[in-house]
Amino acid sequence: MTYAELYGYSVLFALAAGLGTLVFVLVWLPMSRLLSANSRLQQAKPFFVRTLMLIMLLGAIGPVVGKGLDLPKTAAPMEYIWQAAGELQDSFFAVGLYLFGYVVIMTILAAALGKYRDE
Repeated sequence: MTYAELYGYSVLFALAAGLGTLVFVLVWLPMSRLLSANSRLQQAKPFFVRTLMLIMLLGAIGPVVGKGLDLPKTAAPMEYIWQAAGELQDSFFAVGLYLFGYVVIMTILAAALGKYRDE
């Protein structure tokens, strides 16, 4: 593995980790409000937050493992950006899919325990 391949892999890894972290930060506050609305879920709140964090990070990082930016040295900088965006396409899809599944599960949980809602 050359230095350029290692650098390309590191950039992809950092971008994917940033994507997972960004989605986690954007979803965390509404999810914690949803979990706080029911006293039966107070003890499970740290578990659900950690689970969301792991799902988002691993879902974003997983598709870029083993990939890299392998362009010739004469390539323009914009070609690297386009290839990085193409490699991150699978990460965006995975994060969207996992986020959809997580929201469905949380909605079912909130609906099932809705009759115990504290007001």
